[in-house]
Amino acid sequence: MGGKRPEDNAKVDLQKETLINFLALEFDSEEQFNISVSHLLSRLPKQRYLKSICDEIHRFKMVKRVSVVVLYSYKDDYYKILL
Repeated sequence: MGGKRPEDNAKVDLQKETLINFLALEFDSEEQFNISVSHLLSRLPKQRYLKSICDEIHRFKMVKRVSVVVLYSYKDDYYKILL
C-alpha cells in the first residue's frame, strides 16, 4: 500500500502535565509553527529534550505532512493527539 501515512507517533519521556503543552503547537505554516515552538520552550524546563520532540513533530507534520501525530508518554501511559 503506497501513499502518505495518515498518522504517526512519537514516544516521549514526559509527564502528562508537560505533554498537554504540546497541544498549543500550530501547524498552519512554518512561521506559525516556529513561533508556537518558541512560546512552548520559553515556558518549560528541559529545553534540549523538548526541542528534539518539537523537531520530530516538525518532521511528521510539516515535512512528511502526516495528518495525525500521537504523542505518547510512556512515563505516565498517557497520550495526546496532534491534528
